Amino acid sequence: MTGAYSIADLHYAYGDREALCGLTLDVAPGAFTAIVGPNGAGKSTLMAVLAGVRDDYSGTCRLDGQEVSSWNKRLLARRAAFVPQSLRLEFPFTAEQVVFMGRTPYCDGLFETDEDRAAVKRAMELTDSACFVDRPFRALSGGEKQRIILASALAQEPDALLLDEPTTYLDLEHQLSLYRLLRGVAQEGKTVVAVTHDLNLAAAYADRILVLADGRLVADGTAEAVITRELVKEVFRASVTVAVGECGRPSMSFG
Repeated sequence: MTGAYSIADLHYAYGDREALCGLTLDVAPGAFTAIVGPNGAGKSTLMAVLAGVRDDYSGTCRLDGQEVSSWNKRLLARRAAFVPQSLRLEFPFTAEQVVFMGRTPYCDGLFETDEDRAAVKRAMELTDSACFVDRPFRALSGGEKQRIILASALAQEPDALLLDEPTTYLDLEHQLSLYRLLRGVAQEGKTVVAVTHDLNLAAAYADRILVLADGRLVADGTAEAVITRELVKEVFRASVTVAVGECGRPSMSFG
């Protein structure tokens, strides 16, 4: 029960278009891994495969030694939690009820247990969303909804936390708070993987950065090894200046 992924020769295609082209890598627990790359690089597809959302891939994607596509969905949900870019709910749930949905993989009856309530309370406190407990989810702003969705994933108490563009709707304060939280979750021994377009946030907080382009892995390493002027120009077609920031990690500025 560690949340370790092992990927070998992973392919995924949408019709004739191949989104993932033979990826091979391992993702170990205890580290915060950021996935970056231009639009269409295959980042969200890789995340969906890791989460078991798309299981019609070829090659190998194993979670703790078992092929993701063969996991029982309820058991998989106890091991890996997925935070999508957005979540649309048609029914008038409160924010707290949405967080309680994260406890679904553990439910054996109609009523919440003390353990469920404690997990939900803890998750809402960690995401600074306890003040939204009784508010309708549909009435929340985009950033507030994103914090509730993250709280629901944390309430699952997974071994692996997978996030696709988790800061899309967040203001700067909560972006920084989220990345500090993710780094802390990884330091507790869990597997944390997040897709992001913000290279500076990835460089400042992630232990490892994977760079995808056209469905292929083109760079893999620490921020110091990966975030270089040459790579950013080649992969993202942008001219930047890379310097060492106050945190001792690379920081980009744009001309």
